[in-house]
Amino acid sequence: LSGAVGVIDPLHVRPALRGRDVAPFLIEPRLELLWTHDHDGRPHLRLPADLSAYLAPFAERLRRRTDARQQPWWALFRTIGASPVPRTVWRDLSSTLSASALAAGSPTIPLNTCYVTLHENDEDALALAALLNSSALRWLARVEADEARGGYRRYNARTVGSLPIPERGSTWADLAAFARSAHARPNAIDQDELDDLVASAFHLAATARSELVRVAHDLR
Repeated sequence: LSGAVGVIDPLHVRPALRGRDVAPFLIEPRLELLWTHDHDGRPHLRLPADLSAYLAPFAERLRRRTDARQQPWWALFRTIGASPVPRTVWRDLSSTLSASALAAGSPTIPLNTCYVTLHENDEDALALAALLNSSALRWLARVEADEARGGYRRYNARTVGSLPIPERGSTWADLAAFARSAHARPNAIDQDELDDLVASAFHLAATARSELVRVAHDLR
């Protein structure tokens, strides 16, 4: 970022992720956000010189924000989703549930058109992304989600939080491995392979798997 006050240090700029920037196993941030916090998400006690000069003309407006209480005027709010831990992120408003994973250390900051879960390790973030992109959970989520205009649904925390999650058995690592590969090649996702993995994770019988295949094709 640059302007009349000069150039902002790239260390103070982070990619900002909107819901529209999230696709299955893919994120494409198109915005940048001035980051006035430290690595752990705490606001700086004093702003670096470049940020201070850049934000000075907006200081009074920032002080008047409703949430600006007992914090520096440059503080951002509800920043837990920006934590640099492994995360799974999905679109709030979408025609179908779409999720991706953010690896530990990713600087990306999901904005309020995304929902985020935090994880202790990359494997859990990847496995959950795989589950949320499966035909079975997409169908269940669509049934539960609130309707919006144009055939869209709102996949909020209540809806996604109500979805069944299998126990961490032998297929958990397989789900994570699939998601890791899918993130590397998001345009070459084998949906049938993913749906088979999810069926195995839930220990579905043959008849249930057949029904899952039918549902999967209806969703495409």
